[in-house]
Amino acid sequence: MKHNNQLPNAHFKKDWQFRVKVTLDQAARKKKRRAVRKLKAAQNAPKPTAGAFRPAVHCPTQRYNSKLRVGRGFTLEELKGAGLTATEAKLKGVAIDYRRRNKSEESLQMNVQRLKAYIARVVVKPAADAVQLVGEISKLPSKPAIEGMVITQEMKDAQVVRQAKQADATLALEGKRRWAKAKDESQPVAVGTVEE
Repeated sequence: MKHNNQLPNAHFKKDWQFRVKVTLDQAARKKKRRAVRKLKAAQNAPKPTAGAFRPAVHCPTQRYNSKLRVGRGFTLEELKGAGLTATEAKLKGVAIDYRRRNKSEESLQMNVQRLKAYIARVVVKPAADAVQLVGEISKLPSKPAIEGMVITQEMKDAQVVRQAKQADATLALEGKRRWAKAKDESQPVAVGTVEE
């Protein structure tokens, strides 16, 4: 051994050949998955192969919230807007998500329109020789065009954050102020005092 080098201590007793994973069955698995999909579609016929009808939702986070994707299910509010109950929706192949909430009127109306269009086309009791729909049931709406606008001096001068904070404070103190006002009105007038 010469010089200040690392001592040879190679680890050759790890049985690596038993830990190697090869994917030589990739083509066979692909074939198997396709056969399973075909079998499942035949069992569900004449229901669509894509499964239940699902809503269009916005992706989370500020980076992706302009994009639309297929969601888990329609909210109860959206079903109500389309004139459906949860039981009827399940019978007609509509997916329901009890946890999702509608935070904007635009997305609510968009999904209500999607539901109404779907219900107008759906056949609850199809004929025995009905053709099964392959692929997606209904395409997502295209991304809406963003319209620009000119920012005026009045908009620049508006103290939007201050107004929003003031509105929050007013809302938070609404109960206390109402309670204090009711308390003042309910206090009896002392004897011997003159009311103005």
